[in-house]
Amino acid sequence: KADGSRNPSKSYNYILSQDYKHRPRHSVFTTWQLVEKYDRDSWFLLSKGLHVRGELIEQLMARQYFLSCDGLIRAASQLYFDSDRKTFKRGASGRTSPGCVYRYVNWLKQIEINYDLFSMSADDFLSLMPAEFDRFKEV
Repeated sequence: KADGSRNPSKSYNYILSQDYKHRPRHSVFTTWQLVEKYDRDSWFLLSKGLHVRGELIEQLMARQYFLSCDGLIRAASQLYFDSDRKTFKRGASGRTSPGCVYRYVNWLKQIEINYDLFSMSADDFLSLMPAEFDRFKEV
């Protein structure tokens, strides 16, 4: 705060919990895990401060299975990372705009019924996406 005091959040954001549901909220573990597995393709998720869990991480890390799907995360990076600004693209973290990460996760839940997300490449995901994602595909 402005007066130098702090208002810490839940302990599992700072102390690694044994509860798997809390792991994606741990600031250091999540950052290490993403960079270790995805290197530069994780930058769009980590463009906020270490202690800040934004909408992109909240949505994509809410299901542990998504973290293990290489093509899924790499496709999201291609869609949502703004390399000029070194952060995620405008509109990516919304909940209602077409093609935002919230819609991406909902779309993934739909297609996982018929597709093996784990075996798909980033190009596979990008080629299947409906038109609402086109605005994020453009450079």
